[in-house]
Amino acid sequence: DGRRTQGAGEIVRGWLGSALVFCLVLLAGPAARAEPTDPASVLAGVTDRLVQEASRHGQEYRREPDRARALAGELLAPLVDFTGIGRRVLGAHGRRASAEQLDRFAAEYREFVVNTLASGFVEQVERVARYGQGVRFLPTRFGDDQRTAAVRGRVTLEGGVPLEVDFRVREVGGAWKVYDVLVAGVSLVQANQAAFARELESAGVEGLTARLASRNRTAAPSEAGPRACCG
Repeated sequence: DGRRTQGAGEIVRGWLGSALVFCLVLLAGPAARAEPTDPASVLAGVTDRLVQEASRHGQEYRREPDRARALAGELLAPLVDFTGIGRRVLGAHGRRASAEQLDRFAAEYREFVVNTLASGFVEQVERVARYGQGVRFLPTRFGDDQRTAAVRGRVTLEGGVPLEVDFRVREVGGAWKVYDVLVAGVSLVQANQAAFARELESAGVEGLTARLASRNRTAAPSEAGPRACCG
């Protein structure tokens, strides 16, 4: 029902945010930079790191949520294509924007995503610890050019609710970079497009960037997310 679906989404936001953070820890290693690791193998290793972090330090993150935000920011900055994702989120508005406007938006969008991921981890850390061991990843599906790939993760939540998460990655400069994530078939990029649509129509790229900047300067991790900004 609706409450079950909402609960599943909340759990996945925590798991997904945490998984991305610790996935990037592994992707940032020297070996991964020299020779990209198979994304499915990377994500399988992420689960162990994730469960350990949530189990051992979950209460510390709850008491000090800024620690989760700082960690996410440090790891995400060089390893996610925020500029590319940002342009997709902006759609036609981005095609009409200047390079300077796009750069400013990418910087604020990066901060927005970091806040959202850190918030998910802080809010759902106990469930991350509880369900993380049950995550299973299917074999990587590589694109024809071998430079893009998709990995599907599966987990069973409360009440036997199954959930699938698809990670979309591309190889750039010897490392895999996340460029989209689909939760239960819903794209992160598309979700942000919908969340930002009203602001873009009324105020354009500059207005949305200013709104994100204001939100980023004042929001604690527990307050982050699309609804906190522009819903």
